[in-house]
Amino acid sequence: MLDAGRDEVDLGVLLRDWSLTKGDLLEIQRARSQGRLWTALHLCSLRRTGRFADAPERIPHEAIVHLAGQIGIHPPARLAILPRQATDSAIRNRVREYLGFVPFSADAEARLTASLAELALDGLGSAELVERAEAFLLAAHVVLPARTALERLVASLNRQALEALFTRIAGRFSAFTRAAFDRLVGNAGDDDAEVDGKSTVGRFRTPPASSMGRFTRTAGERLEEINALLHGLPDLSDISQRVLRQLAELCRRYDGHALRRFPAAKRYSLLACFLLDRRQGLLDDMVQAHDNHMTGLMRRARHAAEADARQLRQAAEAGLVTLIDTGEAVFIGDREESVAGLRERIGADRLEKALMACRAVAANDARGVVDAVIARYPDLRKSLPAFWSLPFTSDTGRDDLLAALDVVRRLDQGAIKALPEDVPTDFVPAGWQKALRDDRGQLRRSLWETALALAVRDALRSGDLHLPHSRQHAGFWSLVLDERLWASSRSACYADLGLTDQPAAHLVQLAREISSAATAFADGLATNSFASIDQGQLSLSRPDAFTVTAELRSLRRLIESRMPRIRLEDVLLDVDRRCGFTRAFRPLAGYEPRGTETYRTLLATLIAHGTNLGLTAMGSSVERLTAADLQHASRWLVRDATLKAANVQIIEYQHRLTFAAIWGDGRLSSSDGQRFAAPPGTLIGAYHPRYFGYYDRAVSVYSHVSDRLGVYGTRVISCAPREATYVLTSILDNDTSIDPEMHTTDTHGFTESVCLPHRCDFIR
Repeated sequence: MLDAGRDEVDLGVLLRDWSLTKGDLLEIQRARSQGRLWTALHLCSLRRTGRFADAPERIPHEAIVHLAGQIGIHPPARLAILPRQATDSAIRNRVREYLGFVPFSADAEARLTASLAELALDGLGSAELVERAEAFLLAAHVVLPARTALERLVASLNRQALEALFTRIAGRFSAFTRAAFDRLVGNAGDDDAEVDGKSTVGRFRTPPASSMGRFTRTAGERLEEINALLHGLPDLSDISQRVLRQLAELCRRYDGHALRRFPAAKRYSLLACFLLDRRQGLLDDMVQAHDNHMTGLMRRARHAAEADARQLRQAAEAGLVTLIDTGEAVFIGDREESVAGLRERIGADRLEKALMACRAVAANDARGVVDAVIARYPDLRKSLPAFWSLPFTSDTGRDDLLAALDVVRRLDQGAIKALPEDVPTDFVPAGWQKALRDDRGQLRRSLWETALALAVRDALRSGDLHLPHSRQHAGFWSLVLDERLWASSRSACYADLGLTDQPAAHLVQLAREISSAATAFADGLATNSFASIDQGQLSLSRPDAFTVTAELRSLRRLIESRMPRIRLEDVLLDVDRRCGFTRAFRPLAGYEPRGTETYRTLLATLIAHGTNLGLTAMGSSVERLTAADLQHASRWLVRDATLKAANVQIIEYQHRLTFAAIWGDGRLSSSDGQRFAAPPGTLIGAYHPRYFGYYDRAVSVYSHVSDRLGVYGTRVISCAPREATYVLTSILDNDTSIDPEMHTTDTHGFTESVCLPHRCDFIR
């Protein structure tokens, strides 16, 4: 569907896939002279792909030249099909028998269907199933049928698996749940099923973060609606998470009108998966919004306190001079002079103003931030009730926070009128404890609740608190296999990791490796020009930078002047011909292409997104394509998963290039963030005064780059938390063959706790 044109091969692929053995040459000699080249082509193609060479235009010319040289003939200028069909059939039969392949039969189809049935139920898409089918038949030495035939077989199998899955999921729903889902898409004659012309399904998407209070209230209302719809939902833990996510993605691409046309089992299953996914997403979004809001609140409070302190200190400068004059007058004045005389001589009004100014400075130093925090409490209260209603739990003994959350919920519900005296206060910062009670000795709810909001933020970051249905803030034990599953998968897990299941033996092996590495390092210190030991400390030397001479600058300008100008679409086409990254853009089940130019539409969509040109502007700039075509391709083909898979294809190809090895050997990587301005409503947008002032928000694009200049991880994060939080994410969630032994960050990306879990070394 997305092939770009004629295949090209490098030398390694040519030698691997198009080389003949002595037995192959003997078999080829049995053919007549005009059929020997085609015998060699069929032989290599069948052995490598399971299919005969049916498309001469797809065979690389380099392969034809290479085969012709091996069998001792001149390569043809243009490869022509054999004139007699019988000759070609005889050659194919001899090649098939020589390689031990059998034709594709009903028995092979039955075995293939049985092999793929479980994979289809596990959520693999049609493209992945076709690849698995080809691998299965090739391993069984069965001649593969035409790809279209396999695609039809897989499509039928996928359709049957999905129908069985829909029936399996929907069969568990109660009549109440079915009726609620029908009302959700307006399938039960409910007049409220649409709001502003939109199906209520669309209302569950993340609301815009125009203001913190409005966002949290709206998200909380959506969460309550979802919980009501999912009330009594049966356990779906036996369904693969991959399947549930794919069905949620599929539902997200349909509106209420389309969902109403689906069979009931499919409609109920899609809606259940979508609502489960949105519940996770809304919980994560509310936690992220609260985190950003508390970080911003504390930043604004500190800045306000610092601004007040500057003004008070300026006002107190004159008062400080007065107090100095008073002290000097006391020490050097007449000892017989009375206090009244001293006050009259210095000036009572002057002395009183000096004392007031200095007291104000001292009070601001003691509780300036606290007062600024209390002043911002009314704005914080707009979002807290909805946030406190989330089902927080703890596995690490934070009962004080859970008890405090219970108290504040009862306050919001009106069950109690004031904070009890025995309410937990250990989480209140030490600098706030003196201001925690007012002049009457009563606990200040504003300060206590703000401290609780900060403590909950920090506990969610550390994992001391979690939300059962969240994706990013789930409990630790929900991510761990239970005893039954661990017992069944234990051996396989150790085998995949290449570890022994005996801890003592592994520790002995680890100690041996450490000792060997330390000994090798010590033995090589005498000749090591990079590392040395200086006064018991490791010292690393940095090589001098290359001198940029005038001749080098002139050469650079000459090379730049000779570089041709190239269009962006030509770059994409050339890269795709080399590594085939567009094959990663596989649609979800149910995709129906619009028109016949799917490949061209995909490239135009990628350019529109990659250059921020937009789908509408791109649709007006490309012939025979409309904005609707690009929107369709963007919805079905360009997703997070497909973009990541396409990037893997590009990185793997780039890392194999000989030229890339000039920069490094692939054992080192680094990560850093780039800040970009963000609209005010962006959920993860945060203030970054150093680059964007005190009023504009920004986000950070955090990228991981190997020493061969391949960007193997990219994610958009908030500027507020330390980048160290995200360093391990892309290293561990890395689908490429890059496995760095050392990783470098700046100080913002380094903490001791980040370094310990991973085996690679971290360098600041």
